[in-house]
Amino acid sequence: MNSAKYSPPPSAHITSSSNRGGSAGRTDAVFDASLRLTYARRPWGRTALWPKVYLDLFHLGNRRTALHFQDLHYLETDPDGNPTTPNPLFGRPLLFQPPMSARIGLSLDFGVLD
Repeated sequence: MNSAKYSPPPSAHITSSSNRGGSAGRTDAVFDASLRLTYARRPWGRTALWPKVYLDLFHLGNRRTALHFQDLHYLETDPDGNPTTPNPLFGRPLLFQPPMSARIGLSLDFGVLD
């Protein structure tokens, strides 16, 4: 009969923090919207230039929500499989929603007038 003591794998000691929104430790809801405004003019004089000006707004209403957290509670285990060395970054956000940004553009369409 084998009298070796069972030691669970190190992954059995990895836990998640459950104090971040939702009862299952989920991250907060994320809202993301973008908007494009376009202003088009009539052709300039007798030329066939159709100018358009664009304004793009990205990530409107962004609260810089944390999207991913450090979920590794312990960094090492002892020879018996018990967790040791708590992770000092446990529960800290690692990835955030991108910040709001804007872009302005100009387009000149070359066409043929009748």
